[in-house]
Amino acid sequence: MSVPWILKYVVEGKWNKRMGGEITTKEGDIYFDTAEEFGGFKEGACPDELFLSSIGGCLLTTYLYFKKKLNFQMENYVFEVEGVIKMEHGSYKISKINVYTEIEVAKKEDLKRAERCFSLAEEYCHITRTIKNSIPIEIKKDIHVKKK
Repeated sequence: MSVPWILKYVVEGKWNKRMGGEITTKEGDIYFDTAEEFGGFKEGACPDELFLSSIGGCLLTTYLYFKKKLNFQMENYVFEVEGVIKMEHGSYKISKINVYTEIEVAKKEDLKRAERCFSLAEEYCHITRTIKNSIPIEIKKDIHVKKK
């Protein structure tokens, strides 16, 4: 499988006549809303949550790409992405992002490949590579054999 040198993604969005809207992608719709603290109605994720989701999702899908090449059995992969948002000079700014990842492999022999795979995901995840010079991002991982 060859990968293209240039990718282009397009999303469309429209206001829902309340405090959020709907994003249309080629794969389906995503609903978003203003955070409840600012008058939202809990009708979807707030844009900050969508942004953080894209970071975790990009790391996961990049990991899966390399996992396929390194050929090992993974039992589970879960992540949590936390964004710290602070008031700065009268407006909000994301001041830090923390990523916590837990990966379970089937056998002890898979640990080394799982570690290598995560290193590759960190190196090649284009979203984290793009933002790391603008927002401090800390990525922590726990890779272990699944407990029986």
